[in-house]
Amino acid sequence: MSQNYYRQKKYRKIKRLINNNHNKGNKNNTKNDCEINNIENNVSDKVNKVMSEHNEQNINFEDDNFNNDSANINLSSNINDEMINDLNSFILSDDEVNNYGDSDIKEKIQQWTLNNIGSLQLNVVTDLLQILREEGHSTLPKTAQTLLGTTHHRILQQMQSVNGTGEYIYIGIEHGLKRIIDPDIFIEKEIIIFVHIDGVQIYNNSQIQVWPILIKIVHDNWVCEPFVVALYCGDSKPLNASDYLINFVTEASKLINSGVTISGKTYAFTISGIIADSPARSFIKCIKSPGAFYACERCTIKGITVGEKGRKKRVYPQIYCSKRTKETFQAQNQVEHHKENLVSPLSTLRNFDIINDVVLDSMHLLYLGVMKYLMEN
Repeated sequence: MSQNYYRQKKYRKIKRLINNNHNKGNKNNTKNDCEINNIENNVSDKVNKVMSEHNEQNINFEDDNFNNDSANINLSSNINDEMINDLNSFILSDDEVNNYGDSDIKEKIQQWTLNNIGSLQLNVVTDLLQILREEGHSTLPKTAQTLLGTTHHRILQQMQSVNGTGEYIYIGIEHGLKRIIDPDIFIEKEIIIFVHIDGVQIYNNSQIQVWPILIKIVHDNWVCEPFVVALYCGDSKPLNASDYLINFVTEASKLINSGVTISGKTYAFTISGIIADSPARSFIKCIKSPGAFYACERCTIKGITVGEKGRKKRVYPQIYCSKRTKETFQAQNQVEHHKENLVSPLSTLRNFDIINDVVLDSMHLLYLGVMKYLMEN
């Protein structure tokens, strides 16, 4: 076979692709139809120009070679390289022809993803893109993140744990508030929040546990979902409460002093309370663990031990005794209540009472505590 034959064969293949895309465009999208028509018209104009420039070489073109109903072109054997190069300079490759359809598919998938972002997992979109790429749409993005133009930049910090080393990431209070508050709907002048801190073991057969810091907006008329401010993961809880809380306390202090600005509107910021179970409270307040003689968080009473061997318990028999206050806590007047040489970062927050605002929640103290014990025994 001559070289001209293969060049003609390539051109016929491109022509068929153009016609096929044109037919699909009539069914699917007006935009593609216009683009394909423009390609065909430009190809025809280019070929006619080459024909007129090289007319003296007796090139034989059939009259109907370039109308929309034909996919064949007969070129004489004396077509020279210059003419072929002129044609090839404009003829699109297979990938270039497919790109016109891919761009429209990309826009549709992008819009579909955004419309269903609340209920759609991004890994599902990534799998869909992979299937489409395998079916010939090779110019589509490989991942949902690339499709949506999102970037992930998270700085993991190494943090010492009780048994080794864990990882910690701080996302931010203001970052979360800006994501969920619409100033046109949230017309209040103050943002009041609850903070929840707790540790949980995530696998039955592993010691790996996570300690998140969660925030929920307090509002009488709106139900707001909590969001993550910080997250620690390790083989045990963080060794030092200061390392764990320092980023949260630093940003919270800034927002308490200056407020938080969202879309040009500034709100006052208040921490209504911190919710945690007994072990978590003793950790973040840097006080003795539950069961210690001076572990009561509301008064200075010393506990006593009751019960027989194997069933001993610590109880605090007195009701009327000296109450703890924010001032006495910060001064550590009762040193037996505090862990040695440790000070809770929470005590530095302005307008926050570390005694009364770190609440004793009923779920752990009543429904899963004393009441459960009494009902079981």
